Amino acid sequence: MPTAFVYLRETALQRADDQWDTVVAYFERVLEPNGVEWDDGDYYSDPPEARRWAFRQRHGAAAAFCECEPGDSIIVVSLANAFRNHDDFVEAQEWL
Repeated sequence: MPTAFVYLRETALQRADDQWDTVVAYFERVLEPNGVEWDDGDYYSDPPEARRWAFRQRHGAAAAFCECEPGDSIIVVSLANAFRNHDDFVEAQEWL
């Protein structure tokens, strides 16, 4: 059964209440009805300074991608909190 993982930067945790509600709602409305399980309702995160690091250098992001198997999903709370630019996003897609 596919699994969903959540990734965010610690700075997003400071304002994560609204974002977290959105993540839970997305999981419950979209992923769960399609047979996707949540990875223990937990998340992967990186420190605030990670915004200056390439996506592959972020330990939390790397851990989330390493856990993924074909068919799994990674929920990114905010693209602005995950990727420095479009190239960073494209590079992350190469892991999948």
